[in-house]
Amino acid sequence: MGQSFDGGILADFYLLLAAISTLLFALRLAAFFFFGSGAELGSGADAAGALESDASFDYLSLQSILAFLMGFSWIGLAGLRQWGLGSGASFILALAAGAVLLFFSAFLMRQVMRLDSSPSQDYGDALGRTGMAYTNFTADGGGRVQIEINGKLTVANAINAGGGEINSFDRIRVVEVEDCLLRVEKAAGGE
Repeated sequence: MGQSFDGGILADFYLLLAAISTLLFALRLAAFFFFGSGAELGSGADAAGALESDASFDYLSLQSILAFLMGFSWIGLAGLRQWGLGSGASFILALAAGAVLLFFSAFLMRQVMRLDSSPSQDYGDALGRTGMAYTNFTADGGGRVQIEINGKLTVANAINAGGGEINSFDRIRVVEVEDCLLRVEKAAGGE
């Protein structure tokens, strides 16, 4: 890249980081809206839903980190090239802008997740029903299952209660329901 623009190598670094992070952010955002919110959710045992996930989901998701890098790099570049700030001042301003975008992105994603949730659904109807494992389950781990609840095909959070591993697409049976969390085991003839 060289030193063809104001700001030298630091400006070139900001520009490269801005281009890459903006492209990845846009691709990730498009995937989120076209393919659903499951891309940001883990399949851990704390599976009571997106609204009850820990703070690491909100602030350390790939989307939020990309938002930080995007804000950091664009503001750092603007500080050097447009506003005539020194490298130290533009770096501090870039960190602040990146942090604001990180928290704003996390807030927006959390709001979208709330739209995607269906807290009014009665999961008690799932007791005794069979469905399909949507993700792999370790012997004592959690994941997601696809099951019909109240006449609606639903992907729900679940914990393995059967003791053995359950693979994706194995047939499962719900043995217990706790609020929005299903305890499942591999159904007879489950593969």
